[in-house]
Amino acid sequence: MYKFFYDESFHDRKITIKNRKLNIHDESKSDSYVGAFIGYKAQSQNCIMNDFKIFEEKHKKNFGLSDNKELKGVTISSKNYEYGIASFNQNAVSMYNDLFDILVKRSILLQIIIESKTEYLLEQFLNQWIEINLSLFVSLDLSIPTFKYILIKYLFHHQFPDIIMELVNKNGEVNSIIVKNKLIEILEYSLTVTSSYERTIDQNKAIRNILEIIKKMQIKEEYIKCDYGWDYTLIFKGFNKYLVAEHIDRSEVTLTLDREKNTFNSAKTQSYHDVIEVDSTDNLCVRISDMISNFYGRMIHRLQLALKEPDVQTKESLKENEYQNKRHISTKWFELNEKQFNLYKLLSELLMKSIKNYWSFHGGVFFDSSMIVIGLILYIGQSYTTFEEYQLVSTNDHSIKCTNKILGGLESQWLKLRTSLF
Repeated sequence: MYKFFYDESFHDRKITIKNRKLNIHDESKSDSYVGAFIGYKAQSQNCIMNDFKIFEEKHKKNFGLSDNKELKGVTISSKNYEYGIASFNQNAVSMYNDLFDILVKRSILLQIIIESKTEYLLEQFLNQWIEINLSLFVSLDLSIPTFKYILIKYLFHHQFPDIIMELVNKNGEVNSIIVKNKLIEILEYSLTVTSSYERTIDQNKAIRNILEIIKKMQIKEEYIKCDYGWDYTLIFKGFNKYLVAEHIDRSEVTLTLDREKNTFNSAKTQSYHDVIEVDSTDNLCVRISDMISNFYGRMIHRLQLALKEPDVQTKESLKENEYQNKRHISTKWFELNEKQFNLYKLLSELLMKSIKNYWSFHGGVFFDSSMIVIGLILYIGQSYTTFEEYQLVSTNDHSIKCTNKILGGLESQWLKLRTSLF
């Protein structure tokens, strides 16, 4: 038997709109829903729990927490994540170093769920469009995941209010013809604005391709019903694929969740041996899952803010963007002391252990958030053997080298995506 535990970060139960902007695009929130499953064989429980208890007692003392206070991800304030681990204070570095050290050394199973809320919203009408026009994709031998990825990525980076207002409304209905026409208008205008820049060459090729497809699509004059409440089955689709890759039958899994009605109800439909709902105050492993999901959630959120395109209010706003140069992660992310560097090294070791299972990082079609944080961790953790070697490279060069590694990872995933029609 296996025992698994789950908690999440940046959990928006519903997509809403205020002042012509989605709540999931507010800078205090994140487009990514991030969850963490940790698990182990039942016979390993005693030694793992002993490690976790020692870990928690040590760091409750370090943070000055009383016995009735929980040690959780939010114990470390958000300002500690402004430039990733480079902003971590001594206690934050120490806590996560000790936690990830346990995860590396012990036989602990780990899966990170990263789901884009923008993707969840857009896929609802895209899936219906694709179903109606399936013969078009087959006849042109076009990759449906690639088509989705390009459109989702573009609308994630350029959050056009005109389209958002059509997608999210009080009736929960999307007018297909209006959305199609607005997409064509915006994509055509985007090509005229960016056609002369080297940075946007690949983007423009992709936009031209999907623009051609959208124009050819036969779209009925109809309303498509959208659900703005979060779909909790996405969590378990990914987790179940992870279990298959680990050769674990669902009937062997006891899953313990932090108290959340929707997550619990969805988990109960998945044929696990048992599903248990608890308050995090009563379960140490759920608190550990919270720390892990919080860490990755905040790292991803800060990277999204660091690399986001300027806000747009109208299509004309695209002219105000800066297209001459690639967007790089700020050099401040690479101003590390030795302990911070070693934490990246440990994280990369954990990643290399985890990603032997392809589904260790699970997301949807829009994979950028997971690939960017993985690329950052592996660049620092795998490219340099010692801190002294890392220091020989300027922070500016680190920023450029890291960006190139991330772009290489994105291209690799992109090529894999293109090989799949469905």
